[in-house]
Amino acid sequence: MMSTNVEKSFIARVTCSATRMTYFDQHPDADELKGSGHLLTTAHAYSRLNIMAPYYENGINPVHIVAYFRCYDDYYNIQIRSSHYFGNFFSKNDDRILGAFPAAGGDTTSFNLYNSNSELVTLDNLEGSHATVYLRARNAGFINRQLREDVYVYTYGDAPGDPVTFNLEILERNVDYPTSDVPYAQA
Repeated sequence: MMSTNVEKSFIARVTCSATRMTYFDQHPDADELKGSGHLLTTAHAYSRLNIMAPYYENGINPVHIVAYFRCYDDYYNIQIRSSHYFGNFFSKNDDRILGAFPAAGGDTTSFNLYNSNSELVTLDNLEGSHATVYLRARNAGFINRQLREDVYVYTYGDAPGDPVTFNLEILERNVDYPTSDVPYAQA
């Protein structure tokens, strides 16, 4: 039996390749990233070994990103429900980089979810409370990671780069559109 869009909608805590996601303005190099604070990155730091290393249990952004995945047939709009950039959506800018943006109607980026077998999935296919998926910007490319070498932070978008997975801790299933103006309590 086919599920309705509400039955395929959910709230999840989101990490990227098992690393906490944050925003440029929450990153330790925030002073160097002025004007780009709303762009998504991960809690990585550039080391003297010329590698990017994740911060574990870091204080960069003590609140995880929690998002509402609103389903439309087989694609999702992803709305931020945690405190920072609350109510904004994961969407791409003109440079194809993901960030937190206000709703923009049909210009808000929507996403398809894919499993490790490159199969299109919805919540119907995600059993249990944890899932690992690839995000693909609808009618565009998969979300990859790019290293921004001017300040050594990662950006994420559908430009060429390293493939990444998104880890979802599903907190609620079958969720109608949230109307609360209070950030998600389990952030």
